[in-house]
Amino acid sequence: MSERSEGRETPLSPYDLLKKNESQEADRSEVIFIVGLKKDSPEFSRLQTAGVDPAALEEGRVTRGELLDAGYVFLNRLGAGEKPILNAVIPYGKSGDEQSLDIGSRVLLNREEFDAVINYQQQRAEEFGTNGIETEELRRDMIMFLEESVREAGDIRNKLLTAFSAVQRKILSDPKYLQDIPILKDFFGELLKDRQAGNQVLNFMIQGCLLGVDLVFVRGIPIDASSFRFGKLSDAPSPFLDSGFHFAVNYDVTLYPNDKEKTRRLNMPVVHLLSRGLNEMGGSLNNSHDQQYITSGQYTQEIFPKKSTSENLSQPPISEETLDLVAGRLLYKARVYLGTLNKN
Repeated sequence: MSERSEGRETPLSPYDLLKKNESQEADRSEVIFIVGLKKDSPEFSRLQTAGVDPAALEEGRVTRGELLDAGYVFLNRLGAGEKPILNAVIPYGKSGDEQSLDIGSRVLLNREEFDAVINYQQQRAEEFGTNGIETEELRRDMIMFLEESVREAGDIRNKLLTAFSAVQRKILSDPKYLQDIPILKDFFGELLKDRQAGNQVLNFMIQGCLLGVDLVFVRGIPIDASSFRFGKLSDAPSPFLDSGFHFAVNYDVTLYPNDKEKTRRLNMPVVHLLSRGLNEMGGSLNNSHDQQYITSGQYTQEIFPKKSTSENLSQPPISEETLDLVAGRLLYKARVYLGTLNKN
């Protein structure tokens, strides 16, 4: 995407392109696919009362205009709807007459429900605030972080080979592995007998030995950016029903992928939601640890401060403990492989 400047086209930055797409007017005639709309839900009843065709409701396909006319402002599912965007039990109603509202059970939010979510998050600034950073500055940095992550993750093959080579050097140089060196040499000697088959075995071995080891870091934080998620939201509409924005490539990065207590994700929906001061909230319906999304408060505390700190930008060395862990895996797998050959 580009804009014309003095007769030439100047490419828009990813952030500027996002802003431009977010400014698109909503098409009231567009059919919105609503995941998880059930006959016994308050949304179904309200839409039916508003005159929406019951057959369309059963299919979960309603026009944007019909949703807006029925008073709905927010779609609480994206894509296949693995998790609600907002999943929490929050106070709801006027002061003195508050009730509890399970937002995660709603696939659509009306204005009152949406405002209750915003109010809930605004009262919890440490988690959902921006720590004094301008929202657009924060969103711009989030996109930069996503770009950095995708770039670093694209070099994963070289990082795997580098780490595997470091493990081999550890075995060959550390006296405690002296008796294991013949095993390593015999293993690689067998692989060299048939290079094509040997390369397949070696690739499988590298992946297995380094499983669960952090190899890709951005700003000192271990990440994973699997490309299979990038197209999952292609052309999906904005959750804000008055917005004409549609997602394109959904860069999706997992932070601390091998630490279940700290695992969080950052993706384009997180950035887009923040344009209106909203954070994803809560986990998945099945409590999957990788369905927790980073909030603006967490981002300002864990990532944003590190952007200009040079010591946090470099790739940290693999610890001796990790080298020993992978060395043990490699020697075990080598013995099993050689044992299988001897049996045959």
